Amino acid sequence: MGLVQLIPAVCFKVFRRILVCCALIVLPVSSLHAWTSEQSGGRVTGTVVDQLGVSVPAVVSLVQDGTTVAEVQADERGTFLFDGVRSGRYRVEARADGFEHALSAPLYVVAGDVRRVSLVLLIGPLTQYVVVTAAATELPQAQNGSPTTVITGDTLKRLATSDVLEGVRMVPATNVVQTGGRGGAASVFIRGGAADFNKVLVDGVPANDIGGPFDWDAITTTGIDRVEVLRTSNSVLYGADTLGGVIHLTTPRGMSETPDVRYAVDGGTFGSLRNELSVGGLVDRFDYFVAVSRFDTDNELPNNAFRNATGVGRFGVLLGSATDLSVTIRRIDTHYGSPGAMLFHGIADDSSQVNKLTFASVIARTEVTDRLQTDIQFGSLERAIRFNNPTPTGESFDPFGVGPSYLGNELTIVGANGFQTTGRAIVDYGGVYPSVFEADTTRRFLSGRANYSVSDGFDVSSGMRVEREAGTSGTVAETERTNVGSFIEARTRIGRRFYLTGGIGFDRNGLFGSATTPRGSLAVYLRNPTLRDTVFGDTKLTFNVGRGIKAPSVFDEQS
Repeated sequence: MGLVQLIPAVCFKVFRRILVCCALIVLPVSSLHAWTSEQSGGRVTGTVVDQLGVSVPAVVSLVQDGTTVAEVQADERGTFLFDGVRSGRYRVEARADGFEHALSAPLYVVAGDVRRVSLVLLIGPLTQYVVVTAAATELPQAQNGSPTTVITGDTLKRLATSDVLEGVRMVPATNVVQTGGRGGAASVFIRGGAADFNKVLVDGVPANDIGGPFDWDAITTTGIDRVEVLRTSNSVLYGADTLGGVIHLTTPRGMSETPDVRYAVDGGTFGSLRNELSVGGLVDRFDYFVAVSRFDTDNELPNNAFRNATGVGRFGVLLGSATDLSVTIRRIDTHYGSPGAMLFHGIADDSSQVNKLTFASVIARTEVTDRLQTDIQFGSLERAIRFNNPTPTGESFDPFGVGPSYLGNELTIVGANGFQTTGRAIVDYGGVYPSVFEADTTRRFLSGRANYSVSDGFDVSSGMRVEREAGTSGTVAETERTNVGSFIEARTRIGRRFYLTGGIGFDRNGLFGSATTPRGSLAVYLRNPTLRDTVFGDTKLTFNVGRGIKAPSVFDEQS
């Protein structure tokens, strides 16, 4: 093995051992700390800021089972403290005049420990969200200089569609194209870039096939909490295949101590029927969410039925008082018939395709101190496609004795200009039947990230990732790659009008070698955004600059 191949392999083994060691250290230390802590109660402290990061002296409530158990007034710095909190599951709510209410995610308090919460109160006439894709840490859209659109699960439900693609269609500068009916190849184009220029993440794990393609036709709204679309390259954080943008799909977590059970069924013509069942909730330190769905539909054409079966699960647990462990898995199985070009053949082909996709993720997030947070994540993708043409379709035709082709019915085709032609088109060419094409992809992903708050309004993040890819395309094309990447990023604000994010990434791809990718974004407000009576109070200018990199697909590599 040469030095070039040896370095990534060694890095992967070392990084894996570091992960195991961290787990062995974090779990006993967290458990010991909780066991030896004082039993007089825990503490919940934090800050309340507006969407621009400025402190707000809000009224803060501690809520358990929908009931307010304590209430305090945040000081002029936006800080608050609840002391002597009994062990249990809580949420923190903040309220202030002129702002929308803010409610934290559920948190588990352990006696003798401190839980820290940061709440963002939203202002302005437009709906704002906290985004996680544009930078290394969560960032309110108001402080984000990159063009990011958030599609919530509620929005997808209001669209009354089973496909995530219908929500992505609403994103500016994004074009969605699907070939044929249900199950046909579907692609997303961002700002005119190719469909394989977009990095797709499922709960933070790269979900693309090698080289960028993604099976959008297989993704339903089942178990989708939100979709973030970043319409600019971000290879600093995500490496190769991030030229056009990033699309991040996340799975919801259980949020209520009373199990939330939902069932939906709808149907229509052509045998269309969809069933979906989901269950989510909280039990002590654990949260859970499970959803399953089945969608069937057909068409007036023969051999054109489509089926999608999806199963989703997310399970979380608080380890000690500072480490949140979350496990997600998404399994998709689709099958659809492919009748071919019926208008040219007059008869239906008997081909069909089966897709099987499995996404899995494990992430441990630890609040080491009130300034330092760390993430360690492992992810996996398994993708298998099988296209089968069991028998030749049509009438055998071999006038030259070189092997038969198979003709469809005689048809007359009339063009838009009035010209017409009559003949018989070829449905299947000669060869060996059944004719089968198979493609498989396996990706394993391991990453570590640290975020440090240097001061109020200045944060620094850094991390590294190791990825192992293996894929085959047909019977002749295959590849194996080990890719290593690292990054550093800083975020700062100047006053209440300037918000700057900048970083640089270093990648070593097993095929094309090394690449350096810088990136920067700036958000500038013409006036103080909180001055609602001014003409330019809510006007924000954004500036972006950066480079993206792309890896070739298995077919590209072997061609």
